[in-house]
Amino acid sequence: MKEPRFIRRNKDKWEEFERSLTSQHDLTPDRLSDLYLQLMDDLSYARTHYPKSKVVRYLNQLAVRAHRTIYGTRRESSRRLITFFTQEVPRTFLAYRRYMLWSALVFSGAILIGILSTLLEPEFTRTILGDAYVNMTIENIEKGDPMAVYKSMESGEMFRLIAINNIRVAILMYVVGIFAGVPTILLLLTNGVMVGTFMQYFVARGLGWTAFSTVFLHGALELTAIVIVGGCGLLLGSCALFPGTFSRAHALVGGARDSLKLVLGIIPFIVLAALIEGYVTRMYQHLSGGVRLAIILGSLAALIWYCFIYPLKFKTHAARTV
Repeated sequence: MKEPRFIRRNKDKWEEFERSLTSQHDLTPDRLSDLYLQLMDDLSYARTHYPKSKVVRYLNQLAVRAHRTIYGTRRESSRRLITFFTQEVPRTFLAYRRYMLWSALVFSGAILIGILSTLLEPEFTRTILGDAYVNMTIENIEKGDPMAVYKSMESGEMFRLIAINNIRVAILMYVVGIFAGVPTILLLLTNGVMVGTFMQYFVARGLGWTAFSTVFLHGALELTAIVIVGGCGLLLGSCALFPGTFSRAHALVGGARDSLKLVLGIIPFIVLAALIEGYVTRMYQHLSGGVRLAIILGSLAALIWYCFIYPLKFKTHAARTV
């Protein structure tokens, strides 16, 4: 790559880095370390290909400033856990929200496939959900308690098992993203088809509102969390496939660190969903439609605000500092 092209390609990033160092109180130590790794990659490239260029001196000076900033702020604050959830996770959501959008598109498409497949072939339900589950559901509908499956065990035990299982599934969906994101996409498709099939099964029996307002008591958080974790897996796969100007190892380290922050940031919502499923969903027959809808909309609003609206605060602040 010729030097002018190298400069044009990276100039905006260097200027942003320089501004960030000037406003270092707005950056976390991890973010500074990530920028520092990127800068060192560029400096190494410039030293190799343009050893006598002014760009080498510029990048070297920037690297010295970054080094001082990183090691001058390395001491962890007692407020780190608070700032992790109030600053680091929202900033990371802001930077990678496009991956969440892709995940949402895949998941929504899979739900639509499940709905259409069940409409065209009713026996598709048994293929996806299994004969035992369908037969049990038919019995519950005949007894007048179509969502009785949520009463199948004691509340505390159900909460514990669901929380552990959902966290395990979330971590699996994220980790397998390293294989170019393909396994993550397959898991999104599988889960989406199951949701679409399940909902259409009840719609066909005139129980669409009952199913929706019951399942989404916890599903509003649980399914949105699946989409977000799926986005984290896609982010990891993207770093493995497209490292850009950086080494694949550096791209993976940076992508893994950022995506892991998002997974950890969403786990409290997964636990809350399990808590609702264990203790609230089973009471669906005792909750009015308005109460159920309020819980669903409140859950969705909280998660969307935290993951997509609140992070915009940092974008606005960054724009004012330029």
